[in-house]
Amino acid sequence: MKKRILIILPILIAVVTFIFVYRYYNKEDKTTTLTITEKRWVEENHEKEFDFEIVNDYPLYGLNGVGVIFDFVEDFEENIGIEFNKISYLKTEKPTGKGYRIRILDNDEELTDQDLFLFSDNYVIVGKQYERINHIKDIKNKKIGVLKEDEEKITFYLKGASNLSYATYEDVATMYDALDKEEINMLVVPNIMYLNYTIQKDKYHINYYLTEAKKQIVLTLSDSDKKLNTILVKYYNKWKQLNYVSEYNKEYLAYYIDNNKLDAKTKTSLMSKNYVYGYVENVPY
Repeated sequence: MKKRILIILPILIAVVTFIFVYRYYNKEDKTTTLTITEKRWVEENHEKEFDFEIVNDYPLYGLNGVGVIFDFVEDFEENIGIEFNKISYLKTEKPTGKGYRIRILDNDEELTDQDLFLFSDNYVIVGKQYERINHIKDIKNKKIGVLKEDEEKITFYLKGASNLSYATYEDVATMYDALDKEEINMLVVPNIMYLNYTIQKDKYHINYYLTEAKKQIVLTLSDSDKKLNTILVKYYNKWKQLNYVSEYNKEYLAYYIDNNKLDAKTKTSLMSKNYVYGYVENVPY
């Protein structure tokens, strides 16, 4: 019996020691989400340059160097200690590198295991006048404007409507001009992507949200920096829970004020209030 105890005791000590060491090196910091091992990696790699391509003409999310995406990246840099080489591109283009990059996908495009879903942007039906539309079947006898790239998708999602005709356009400015001239009755666009039109007070009205038609905004991770990929995903998941809504609301309010050219008194009044914006499948609008 004594001999058995002498054999088992070192094994138990080794197991307990292993568990203690494992938990010590893998316990996450409450603020940064980093483990001891990951903190050591950051210390060893903080001087390296990591490319991050960010769409820079997408209202609220990335526009002229500000927006929710930029807010997250800057928060990550400040708290983690890794600096990104931020590279801007336009929403009509595609990122070209193999580092970190924001991509805009259609809702039928599948995400890879390298894609971190950030948020989606639903399509909306916009008119010059407000019309109460509860269901697609309520849309009748209308001429609808769509972007050429969206024609097949939108006609599919509006198949429950009756007696519709469509006009296709190469760009959104021409399509809105056609709406102003009453050449079409309504048009369909991604909501946030072209928010600069509908956010102008009383000029246009969102009459219906096509909840199944949307753009997906994703962060595609680096092809080579696996350790930083893990750190970035963990940090974003926590940041989204704690900061996303407040950052979105801040960007929405600032964008509304800027686009409606409000006077100082109105700005002060708006900014003194708390706003909670609605969601459609995790998409604020």
